[in-house]
Amino acid sequence: VPLLTAVNSKDFNALPDEIEKHLAAGFTTLEVKVGWDVDKDLERVALIQTVNAGRATLRLDANQGYDQTQAIRFATALNPESIELFEQPCHSADWDANTAVAAVSNVPVMMDESIYGMAEIERAAAMPGCGFVKLKIAKMVSVDALVEGLHRIRELGLTPVLGNGAGPDVGCWIEA
Repeated sequence: VPLLTAVNSKDFNALPDEIEKHLAAGFTTLEVKVGWDVDKDLERVALIQTVNAGRATLRLDANQGYDQTQAIRFATALNPESIELFEQPCHSADWDANTAVAAVSNVPVMMDESIYGMAEIERAAAMPGCGFVKLKIAKMVSVDALVEGLHRIRELGLTPVLGNGAGPDVGCWIEA
């Protein structure tokens, strides 16, 4: 099962060593947390892209940290090089804001915290610019519901992403 790891450092001088360490460990997808300060986040992502030099896929995760204006500014300023997706730009309940961001983002948006079941999967599929939906066993309630959700995401032309990095080991094992 392919795994990702997070690029945690906010110290620009430490980022190159952290990225090289992750790449040497065999990770091919790096998650970059954003959602604090648009300008600093863009600067940090640009540095990570330069150091990464296309060797790994980057996933940007705002964890609902931006409002609509900030998220649009961030998403439209991104250089899409090596970036697979931009995860949950705005608050989970603010579907209008997330939809507005997805419509203009330079990279596909992935809905995560907003997804609790089939209704939200369908809603995400109707968002222009949404390319990914993330599922977690904790929200889908059962393995059968999780499998059904994964199939439905694919049927709707989106790419499913599975997993909860903050979940317990048993939940991650079941998802895997």
